[in-house]
Amino acid sequence: MSAVAGAMACVLPMTDKGTIELSEIKKHIREEDEHFPHSKLIILENTANMAGGISLTPEYIQSVATLAHEHGMKLHVDGARLFNASAELKVTPAELCKGVDSVTFCFYKALCAPGGAVLCGSTAYIKKCRRKRKMLGGVMRQSGTLAAACLVGLSLIDDIELDHQRARDLAEQLRKIPTIEVQSCHTNFVWIRPRTSVPLQSDSASATSPICPSADSVPPSISNLPSVTSATVPDFVLLCEKENVKVVNISGRLRLVTHRHIDDHAIDTIVRLCRKHFVVSE
Repeated sequence: MSAVAGAMACVLPMTDKGTIELSEIKKHIREEDEHFPHSKLIILENTANMAGGISLTPEYIQSVATLAHEHGMKLHVDGARLFNASAELKVTPAELCKGVDSVTFCFYKALCAPGGAVLCGSTAYIKKCRRKRKMLGGVMRQSGTLAAACLVGLSLIDDIELDHQRARDLAEQLRKIPTIEVQSCHTNFVWIRPRTSVPLQSDSASATSPICPSADSVPPSISNLPSVTSATVPDFVLLCEKENVKVVNISGRLRLVTHRHIDDHAIDTIVRLCRKHFVVSE
């Protein structure tokens, strides 16, 4: 980043809602000082990947935009999964971008095209970006075929809610496996991890927490719980790969993502693999 853009990043802590507190942002906006770089840009991600795919609301984005502009800064939104946020919040993508100076979104995520992403902004900004892209050697030839697939993706926006429903169905089924902790379920993301201790059947059956709870709503441990006898999480990832199922392991947590090509059979497959791998010793 510093070599190509001459910029330095300051990564701020994120809340469990995928937001950065306005006070936290304001605290890190540098005042005029010749010893430090100028604060020029704020970047948000919508949906927030590491917060479990949670959506940022138009109201929050607008509040950050207002703060940025008050300090002479710009706001960019990494909207790789912007259409997932739009579907969940039932607002248009345009409403999620009010006050934003620039936004990117992918055609190959929520819209399931084979490739493609776009950068959106003012005419003057895009003109400058095209020049910078040329300087870095970024150009595509004969890209009409790829663009045609992107147009098909845009025509299927209404189907995104099906991906979200399958994610909720997956979370509900995985919650019935006592050795699995469903940490969160937002949009098309389900985050899980194996439990180190497992509720007894009666305890599990009586749990009344919602299908997609926060991590602190997991039923409390009790004494004399059976332990999980399974291979490691990386072994589970390999097991899934053998059945053409891709899951992502991040520090022992597993990210499961639904999309257009994940059908009911795929959901049944991942549930079966979880039951097979994360077993309880008697």
